[in-house]
Amino acid sequence: MSSFINEQYDIVSIDRWFRDYISREIISKDKKTNMFSYNRLLGDISCRIVAHYLSKHLPRGYKTVISAYIWNLPVEYDLLIVKACATPLMFHGIETTIYKPSDVAVVVEVKSRGIFPNGRGIKGLKKTLEKIVHNLKKPMTLNHNIKSALLIIGEVLPRSDSAINFVKETRRFMCRHEIPVFILSNIREKDVKKAVKPFEGEWKAFINYVVKTLSNF
Repeated sequence: MSSFINEQYDIVSIDRWFRDYISREIISKDKKTNMFSYNRLLGDISCRIVAHYLSKHLPRGYKTVISAYIWNLPVEYDLLIVKACATPLMFHGIETTIYKPSDVAVVVEVKSRGIFPNGRGIKGLKKTLEKIVHNLKKPMTLNHNIKSALLIIGEVLPRSDSAINFVKETRRFMCRHEIPVFILSNIREKDVKKAVKPFEGEWKAFINYVVKTLSNF
């Protein structure tokens, strides 16, 4: 079994473990809170998991930073791949998490539990995707060499042919905007190996995309 597949298993397993841990150790003991309250925390953990494994494959001269900004844009980005020599901007001796556009090579939107539609059906899904596209394309207006990608740790596969296929619709929409989508597992499958099976090779494809992008940066 290749190291890429093992890493894909690990990313999905660890992400699920943290979610279960929060649910078991905090939410189940406090009736006043719920999983939604911890979305930002869980999202941060997901980004750190991805950054940990992604960093192993980055060519010399690049590094990952999470929850960072690009100068002149108001958007907080999940994960940036920047030059290894890049340092965040400082103002009055205070370090920020803002990077110059010229130092940014790749912008990655990380979703742990798929795309949540902003409304019902495909229209609701498209509303959410339009916002993601808008934010991912903004950096390119400052540096046309910047590339972007959408990485989804777990998405829902439809149970029937009549149900909305979020995987298919998401890929189709993002493809029109030339933003690649990489999905690592099916949320509905509790067994990690079965969950990853329909998406085997997507982590490797993501790494290949990043490495190729950096070689042309």
